Amino acid sequence: MRLLNYVKIYFGATRKQLMDLDKDNKILVNGKKEKLTYKLNDSDIVTIDGKIIKSFPFSYYLYYKPRGILSIISDKFESYINNIDIKEKLMVAGRLDKDSEGLMILTNDPNIIDQISGANSSIEKEYLVSLINPINDDFIKKMNGKFTIRNRILKPIKLEIIDNYSFKIILNEGIYHQIRKMVILSGNRVDKLIRIRIGNYSLDNLNPNELKKINIVL
Repeated sequence: MRLLNYVKIYFGATRKQLMDLDKDNKILVNGKKEKLTYKLNDSDIVTIDGKIIKSFPFSYYLYYKPRGILSIISDKFESYINNIDIKEKLMVAGRLDKDSEGLMILTNDPNIIDQISGANSSIEKEYLVSLINPINDDFIKKMNGKFTIRNRILKPIKLEIIDNYSFKIILNEGIYHQIRKMVILSGNRVDKLIRIRIGNYSLDNLNPNELKKINIVL
């Protein structure tokens, strides 16, 4: 694991705090200053301001992120970390933008975060989307067509029309605002977006801002 991720997970520092600690030479590995990209060995001892930072068992939770909550660790009240009653320092595997809601997985396991959020992730994410304007044949054709966002050709999607104003969509990747951008490029606008599934895990009966501890199986 990189030193950067180790400190974020096991010390629970925000990015700003981490940068300040690094700038002040308070993050040491075996008593020496290392770059934050340094790859840790099992025998390495990490200290912050003289205090040893120890690893702990990985935990996994399903979390229903409400609309208006941020998917990043921040000092802001809207950060998910300030809206859950749990002592563990958990990061997001599969972020959602502030205006979206639904299922996220919270964990301190960097491998799971990479499997779900990494550039090479192939784990399915399913969403329920409500639109402002009614669905027509042209919209369906465009949504099933090819898209290039941020100079990246998107993978094919699975689309299921629910009614005149809503559909389900399954993605195998997660470009920032991908669904919203696809909908706009297809001639409509998103009214409500809910992620209902990540891999083998569904939102089911979770209520907004509710957590459920799980043993992860992707």
